[in-house]
Amino acid sequence: MGELLERLHAAGIRCAVGSSGCRTNIDFVLEKCGIGGYFDAIVSGDRVSHCKPDPEIYLTAAAALELEPSECVIFEDAKAGIEAARRAGAGRIVTLTTTLSRDVLTNETATDLIIDTFADITDIRTILQ
Repeated sequence: MGELLERLHAAGIRCAVGSSGCRTNIDFVLEKCGIGGYFDAIVSGDRVSHCKPDPEIYLTAAAALELEPSECVIFEDAKAGIEAARRAGAGRIVTLTTTLSRDVLTNETATDLIIDTFADITDIRTILQ
């Protein structure tokens, strides 16, 4: 994930975290992974009134980046998050096969691109199409 974030940063693409988790847990994970500095905004579940599948978390993250949701690429791994991203009007939804199988993601969700790991993204243009 760090390599992808570095490439996005180098390309001038701002990033946000939109997680239903509490801010303390998000900060802990970002710090332990050494990637906190790559995010321009962090929207946690304790900052919104409605969690996924409600689109509020992604609408708030897009606003924090001063972008329209249609300009955003959202990475997700859960059905509720995919639904929230779609309802927010995300420009593109990239899903990871970390919690759901590729078969489930293909047949039961409205996703644009399915990847197994962030390392699968060798060219950032593939997620920006």
